[in-house]
Amino acid sequence: MMDTLRRVFFGSQEHPYTYLLIAILLLLFVTPLITDAVGVPWLDDYLIIVVLIAALNNVAAHRRQVLIGVMLGVPAIAVRFYGAHMGEPSRVGYCVVIVPTLVFFCYLVWHILNDVLRGRRLTTEKIIGAIVAYLMIGMIWSLAYLLVEVLEPNSFRVPNDIVSLVRAETADSPWSVFVYYSFATLTTLGYGDITPVGTMARTLSWIESAVGPLYLAILIARLVGIQVAEGRDNCGDH
Repeated sequence: MMDTLRRVFFGSQEHPYTYLLIAILLLLFVTPLITDAVGVPWLDDYLIIVVLIAALNNVAAHRRQVLIGVMLGVPAIAVRFYGAHMGEPSRVGYCVVIVPTLVFFCYLVWHILNDVLRGRRLTTEKIIGAIVAYLMIGMIWSLAYLLVEVLEPNSFRVPNDIVSLVRAETADSPWSVFVYYSFATLTTLGYGDITPVGTMARTLSWIESAVGPLYLAILIARLVGIQVAEGRDNCGDH
């Protein structure tokens, strides 16, 4: 029974990235569309918790890394749960909620890329893992932008029409605004509607805009190289 529930909610170790991808897509799509509509500002925290739990399951298959995953992931889940219900947090409170999640996501991207590029998995699962890592890079930067805005208010210039739509002040923009800005920067789309004006905000922005194309170029080249090498090995066996 427990094994069945585990497979339903988290997936099997043969397909560790599929359910994590589903959790991330739910977070990215549901948060901006439903949070304001249904009037539950803590919804994004709970969706992040779902992603964190799915990520912990992903790490659990590797004994050497499970301890690190638990040390980073459990505090991130705990502070997210607390942050969902502690009301309007102070500046320190925001940092306490954001930083553990940010650190765990960084570790998870490293873990996924290491597994995708060095592990022996099906090609389809490697592609899903690469997609998950790409989406998580965008989420990492969005959390970093939010942290910068908390520590240095008005580091980003957000248009009044966007502010009115998300029902927040410019210096108190919700995470969904920075998710949008992060992926617009990561993909080098660059609409220019949200502008980084603070030093740290500008620095993080240009770094992310460089990481996006480099990630795709290096990863694709590496995956093609692995596929070619495996093909040669198979031909040699015959």
